[in-house]
Amino acid sequence: MAKLGKGFLEQRFGKAGSWLYERARGIDESVVSADREAKSMGAETTFAEDIAEARALKKVLLELSERVAFRLREAGLKAKTVTLKARFADFHTLTRDITLDEVTSASDEIYKQVVWLLVNRVKPGKRKLRLLGVTASHLSEGAAEQLLLFQEEEKAKRERLDKALDRIRDKLGPQVVRRGSLLEK
Repeated sequence: MAKLGKGFLEQRFGKAGSWLYERARGIDESVVSADREAKSMGAETTFAEDIAEARALKKVLLELSERVAFRLREAGLKAKTVTLKARFADFHTLTRDITLDEVTSASDEIYKQVVWLLVNRVKPGKRKLRLLGVTASHLSEGAAEQLLLFQEEEKAKRERLDKALDRIRDKLGPQVVRRGSLLEK
């Protein structure tokens, strides 16, 4: 299209010919709007080499879960559904999701759910994976959670930890701090 003249395209396609001519050259005067409501937030990574080892896969899921949770907290959102995307070495792709009892933006809760999905629904076993992704969806603005009396203190601790880690990452970069203790669970 880019090699064809505007006159030729207009003769061949009428009014649409002018439109095709401009788009083929990257010309578009329409307004771009970035202010739309997010329906989901996710992160994924493709590995340089395919991976089968569970511990290595969990480490990647931890990093992805923290990225997604950080973005949720930054936007003041919480998710009701967590999705795991897994692409095997043969390019077969699975997505599995879980709907939570309560909304969350907690890194450890998102991580716990995607690890459960990996182990119980994807079951990589001997099959190597080439990509993993984590997505949070069914988002709401800081919806209230129904907690039991003793869960409130634990939730408050998790929130303080997440916020402290968020501040550190904001100042020093996303790779500065990792939650290694979650990998042991």
